[in-house]
Amino acid sequence: MQEEKDKKPAKSRRMNKYARFYTIVGVASLILAGAIIGTATAIGNNSSTTVDKPQEEQPLPDDETKTEETMSMPVLQVTLTGEHGFYYNQTLGFYGHHDGVDFAAEVGAEVFCVLDGVVESVYKADLLCGTEIVVDHGDGLKTTYRYVTESEGLKAGDKVKKGQKIATVAEPSGAEYKDGAHLHFEVTKEGAAVDPAGYLPLGEK
Repeated sequence: MQEEKDKKPAKSRRMNKYARFYTIVGVASLILAGAIIGTATAIGNNSSTTVDKPQEEQPLPDDETKTEETMSMPVLQVTLTGEHGFYYNQTLGFYGHHDGVDFAAEVGAEVFCVLDGVVESVYKADLLCGTEIVVDHGDGLKTTYRYVTESEGLKAGDKVKKGQKIATVAEPSGAEYKDGAHLHFEVTKEGAAVDPAGYLPLGEK
């Protein structure tokens, strides 16, 4: 009996030892878990409150923001007698493509430059087109004025302004003789003829 009594305290002591061990392990585990959770929460808060600095808007290059200016009219009295496109040429007696537009005008009516530019040429040797003035406006845009008499002293290389008088309407001649006195006006972009109606304020007249 005495031996059994001695065994019980020893067993109890072993159980207490295990209990303390598991208690310590449990407490340590709780502390470690708390530390992990706290660290994760701090990281989460930092990431949620971090705001990326917005990128500053970069200005667009000049060629992307630039828009082509509306041209002014090349004559004061606007009477459109020939449109851009397929047409019948009364003088030559055939159907073809009309590269510009025609404005009926009296002989001597003033002709104006439609945009700022530089006179590229004043050509007078073509009997079919009469005197022809070509103005370069930059960026591949040019305008042509036919069946005119150039203003005195106007020559290639001259800088001209929008609305500046550059010529007067001449007597009917050349390939559009039967159309009467008029200004033949063309617009070219990168060397190709385009409809002047897309540049001129024809709807305002």
